[in-house]
Amino acid sequence: VRLLQAAHLEHAQEGKRTMTLVRRGDRRILNLEEIESLGGRLGFAALQVVWEDFRLHQQIEIMHKTDVLVGIYGAGLIKIVFARPLSVLLELLPYCLHNASDFWEISSSLWIRHYVWRNEFRNASRRSHADASCGQLDCGDNP
Repeated sequence: VRLLQAAHLEHAQEGKRTMTLVRRGDRRILNLEEIESLGGRLGFAALQVVWEDFRLHQQIEIMHKTDVLVGIYGAGLIKIVFARPLSVLLELLPYCLHNASDFWEISSSLWIRHYVWRNEFRNASRRSHADASCGQLDCGDNP
């Protein structure tokens, strides 16, 4: 929620802005309702998506209408390439991951404003230090 506030998103005119929240079965945003609520107070219509539920042309259309994309680090955020310039990417990193340069470089080259929130609490992430897909060795012990 603080990340939305830090992005300095001005109040949107009614019906003009869309905040797309990317959901995945294996990665959940625990305070999704709180983020949706804050987005609503800022004038955003919230749309929750699971990319696998949409065909590619639908994904492109959704992204073209998206003003703010919120999601946990992963391949689904690559859809940012279909966003309009000056859109916003709010990327959420799990405890064990500290590098968001992949999407930062893409965002910068497309004039997308990119903000990152890093989870500092080991117990708030589902992934454990033994999970090799985490991206870093012994990531569960990495403060």
